Amino acid sequence: MYPLEGCLGRFEEFMTGPGPRRVAGALLVWGVVALVVLRFHEHIATRLNLPPWSVAVALGIGFPVSVALGWRFGGSRARSGAPTRSGTPTAGAPGLAVLVLLGFAAAAPGLVYFFAWPEVTREPALPAGVPSVAVLPFTDMSPSKDQEYFADGVAEEILNSLAQVEGLRVAGRTSSFAFKGKGEDLSTIARKLRVKSVLEGSVRKEGNRVRITAQLVNAAEGYHLWSRTFERDLSDVFAVQDDIARAVAEALQVRLQPTWETSIRGRRTASPDAHEHYLRAVLLLGRYRLRETMQAQAELGQAVELDPGYGLAWSELAATWALLSDWATPAEQPGLQRRAMEAADKGVELAPDQADTWARRGLLRMQVAWDWGGAVGDIDRALAINPRDVSANEARSRLLAVRGQIPEAIAMANRVVSIDPLSLSGWLRLHALQVARGDPARAREALAQAEAVSPASYQVIVLRARAELDAGRPASALTLARRPEVPEDSRFLLTALALHALGRADDSARELELLSGGYADTEAYQIAEAHAGRGDGERAFEWLERAWRQRDGGLVGVLPWVSPVKWNPAFRGLHGDPRFTALLGKLNLPAD
Repeated sequence: MYPLEGCLGRFEEFMTGPGPRRVAGALLVWGVVALVVLRFHEHIATRLNLPPWSVAVALGIGFPVSVALGWRFGGSRARSGAPTRSGTPTAGAPGLAVLVLLGFAAAAPGLVYFFAWPEVTREPALPAGVPSVAVLPFTDMSPSKDQEYFADGVAEEILNSLAQVEGLRVAGRTSSFAFKGKGEDLSTIARKLRVKSVLEGSVRKEGNRVRITAQLVNAAEGYHLWSRTFERDLSDVFAVQDDIARAVAEALQVRLQPTWETSIRGRRTASPDAHEHYLRAVLLLGRYRLRETMQAQAELGQAVELDPGYGLAWSELAATWALLSDWATPAEQPGLQRRAMEAADKGVELAPDQADTWARRGLLRMQVAWDWGGAVGDIDRALAINPRDVSANEARSRLLAVRGQIPEAIAMANRVVSIDPLSLSGWLRLHALQVARGDPARAREALAQAEAVSPASYQVIVLRARAELDAGRPASALTLARRPEVPEDSRFLLTALALHALGRADDSARELELLSGGYADTEAYQIAEAHAGRGDGERAFEWLERAWRQRDGGLVGVLPWVSPVKWNPAFRGLHGDPRFTALLGKLNLPAD
């Protein structure tokens, strides 16, 4: 074993020896650097606002440069005649120093990013031996190709059944369904979802007969763990789903708990027709548009008429009433919100062992009743039933955020994206929370993750425009606000703020007038934001009061990209005013 000084001397000799050894030394150093940098190249590119391929291109360009420098500086040193530690005439260490400095310069962004911003970039490692699975949306193989809702429903029910299995890690529904129709290979999907196995399948439905094929694949090695085809009457579809879930658990060597069957039965209905209406409604609700929400409400109305004891249908019906209240006039809102709470109560009563029914009522107690104590109780119950339920974790994060407990809300939001890593709403909420905490670096990273999930999402574009405003780049924000994906109300709001920042007061006022004139009944909270952003506190308070009278969901952050009033950056200048404290009191929120 050489002493340290001797090792350094021999390494220097190797690096400054004849041409081939100098080049080999450069290749060695650059190879190590490249491995380190490529490990974090996506995060480095995001951090520097560069395309992901840019870091790899820089490494490629740097490769011949490093070799040339190794040869050039090594040659200079060899010609200088200075002795080395071993006595061989050579020159100091300029070549080695340059290569080492280059290595540190290339590796530093990735290392600093990884250690300074671990909260978002470090993915939680899956413990050794813990079985995990993602359930992909099943393919519709029906002759008319009109059974997408049914195929999705089969996959989702299997996912929900597996989520009740203790000791099994199941990827969230949003993330699993994000790969629908994209044709990515299973190993890539498994890596992105951080699971070891993938369940995929197909559904062929004709009349009252259904054929379901399912296969469980070890994603890393590509071999089948289990596969089977079922042909049954439509009335037996639940039994097929249960058989598939049992087979998956057995293949992954997970023991089903005695309460498993009781838990999954709570999600069921005895009426196949009611179940069909429920599945159609779930697909419609996911589109989050007024027309589709109204259609979903009609489908769920038929479902509960066919089976008044269908708890999950009542819970989803509550969601439709709540959403419709957001689009309603002030005169219509109280009746719709009352119906939402009644349906949510019914859902909990009929399906008390389902985490999502409790989480739904907890959210509505926040949104409609401003009943924070009741919301805490419901969400606690949901998490006790299933600690990994995405809706329950999202609800807890939202509740903490509304009450101003930002660090705790961020911790829960991080839990959401660890369970459901491709959740657009999860990343959007995390971005808003990091903005509230005053951490622009992590806010940008969360927004970049949201954009990677859904690049064309109008919510992402709106938040990018807000970020440009916060960064003092109103011209860029104005360009984003005028993109066709941005809804009219958001465009008016962002344009008013951007024009104000550009010193075009009259143009800004006209945009704000358009927003106020067209959306006074549904966007009072956003109009208050616009006045606050323009420095008009008096008008901001007028519209906040109107938002309170209309029970505007923005006040309590119903949507993940809308900041609740207590920590909305737009209203920071109002915090010292007694009227702001009074508003928090009327929302049953503490002032501190």
